[in-house]
Amino acid sequence: MKKSAPSLGVPRRGILRGFACGVGGGAAATLFGIGCRSGQPTLVDFSETSRSFLASDYPEVFRRWTRHELLVSANEGTIIELWGTLKSWEFRDAFVEKYAQVYALSPSDKSTLLASELKKSKSVFELHLTVQTSDYRSNDLEKRESPWRLSLVDGTGDEIFKNEIESRRLPVPYEEAFFPEKTSFSRAYTVVFEREANGEGAQFGGATSGEITLRVRGPLGGVELTWQSK
Repeated sequence: MKKSAPSLGVPRRGILRGFACGVGGGAAATLFGIGCRSGQPTLVDFSETSRSFLASDYPEVFRRWTRHELLVSANEGTIIELWGTLKSWEFRDAFVEKYAQVYALSPSDKSTLLASELKKSKSVFELHLTVQTSDYRSNDLEKRESPWRLSLVDGTGDEIFKNEIESRRLPVPYEEAFFPEKTSFSRAYTVVFEREANGEGAQFGGATSGEITLRVRGPLGGVELTWQSK
């Protein structure tokens, strides 16, 4: 499903959109530099070119493709806080290098994994989300009856809605190595948007529009995570 999307404004009195500095994530998040955002967004490269990364480059690439936002209520405190990593071509390239080092993959297995990851990046928009909410019952993005609705908006304002969202129970050492923004109260999700689901996304510009925004909306407001091209 695709439609032109209006700008997300302040939803109601007493609700503020903002960002956190040094909130959650622990030592691992501090190491990766997540949890503190400047006024100027980090620009990214959406191009599908090889980068010749080393495993040691992963923290920097992870930081470049991860955004952090939260929705705060003057009455209820933090309603939702999330970290989102867009699994771009560049991110997947660096991820495979790190994964191959951690699991000592053979050159053949590493090449197979890289081909699979890059093929997936051409067919879907995929994000890893780490989410925590003030009311644990509302941290249920994968449920049909969840109050949260997720969509992607491109630089022209076109909007597509998620095709699949899966709650992930990942081993703690794995998350610390690859997605270290995890906290004691967060849940991990994988969110997939088909690039051309039954033809409905055929006009969605995505990266070619110069900007991709993940929009998470609910009855009390919403947050947006944005990736802008260089």
